[in-house]
Amino acid sequence: MNPLDQRHEIARYWMEKAKESLDSARLECEKEHLGFCLNRLHYAVFYAVSSVLASRGLKYGKHSAVRSALHRDFVKTGIVPEEMGKLFDRLFSDRQEADYAALPGPGRQPPGSSCQWSDSKRMNAKPVRSTRIAGAT
Repeated sequence: MNPLDQRHEIARYWMEKAKESLDSARLECEKEHLGFCLNRLHYAVFYAVSSVLASRGLKYGKHSAVRSALHRDFVKTGIVPEEMGKLFDRLFSDRQEADYAALPGPGRQPPGSSCQWSDSKRMNAKPVRSTRIAGAT
């Protein structure tokens, strides 16, 4: 397999994982397992971004590196809207808290305190997460 075909195969692999994570998030939301829903939503976006990066021959081993690459190569250049970069950041932060915080901080509701699904056609994705955190916009 030539290097270009290999890059495309890796990108397809990550996109398939993104779709599986999105399906899993939908199921977790339906069961009202909202922390797990947030986890799967974060990974759906993380894998989708990893897919795009892989198609460009880029590979990162850490979440923070993928996040930085998204902002540097796509948001700041205008390829991806700033709102999408903020969504990635919010999912990353909420997933961290949902996975690792024993209790939400003072004045905060648990991440994923509500979850709903939309039929948005943007990027063929259907999740819309509605989390109300004190002080957040």
